[in-house]
Amino acid sequence: MTCSNGYVLFCGIWVVCVYALHIAAQHKQNIITIAEIQMNDPNGPWCFTTDPDVLWEECSIPLCDDVDITTKPAKDCKDNQLGVNYTGTVSTTDTGRTCQYWSRRYPHSHDFTYKLADQQNYCRNPDNEPLGPWCYTTDSETRWEYCTVPFCDGITISPKP
Repeated sequence: MTCSNGYVLFCGIWVVCVYALHIAAQHKQNIITIAEIQMNDPNGPWCFTTDPDVLWEECSIPLCDDVDITTKPAKDCKDNQLGVNYTGTVSTTDTGRTCQYWSRRYPHSHDFTYKLADQQNYCRNPDNEPLGPWCYTTDSETRWEYCTVPFCDGITISPKP
């Protein structure tokens, strides 16, 4: 994307930008925080520029007028053992522990931060665990546990013969 002043915006993964790497080297302890802010900035998208006098600039991305944006209703049950399509709001584990927010990396660091950042602290199955939805817990002594999510009406699971 090129700005109105003729300089190029680096839209995309910011850490691959030369200028961004220079900034990252100066602020190593803030690398994760800076990246998270850019990806989740409530003020809208922005990018680093190649202009030495302008560190960053907002991206002008137009809204689509002819697109009907609808959200799927939450699915409060699982339609199979894996439960990968479950989108309900269970946020406690089988043993009653509170689930850690997916957007957080404390008390347990993980690789699902960006993939599930908008999923609050709800039980999910992002890696196809065989026993269904799970979550990281807020208990520093217990990394993760499965969650009890009911099967949808009419779904029964029979043991293999």
